[in-house]
Amino acid sequence: MWERRLSQIGWSVLAGFGGGLFLATGFSLFVLIMHIFAGRAQLARYHTTLGTVIGIYYGGFCAGGVAAGLVAPLRHSWWGRMILGFVVAFPVYLGFGLAVVGPHFDFSVTTNLVIAAAVAAVIGGGLGLDDRIHRNR
Repeated sequence: MWERRLSQIGWSVLAGFGGGLFLATGFSLFVLIMHIFAGRAQLARYHTTLGTVIGIYYGGFCAGGVAAGLVAPLRHSWWGRMILGFVVAFPVYLGFGLAVVGPHFDFSVTTNLVIAAAVAAVIGGGLGLDDRIHRNR
């Protein structure tokens, strides 16, 4: 029994990591294309570099994907999907808060945690509710 459950969690974590890689690659390609056409000025305005943004995407989405894989059994309810959305979004927003927004506005780590949690709750909650609405049609 435990072996099967651990196996399911292991596959969920692996799938979450793969999903994180997929999302990070998509977002990174978008930023790369924007960087090519808009130039360095767009990122320099936020005191960051292309490498930093891509690193945040890969680190944040992969961490969020692994965390989502760990709580994957919650996906069967609408509130569980809201939590999954939060878990995926939180590391990305925290990464941007710590690396880009925080130093620019001189925010503390605690402030960045609170802001990242609030934004991830809105985004994650919205995704969970949106999924519930579409499933009930």
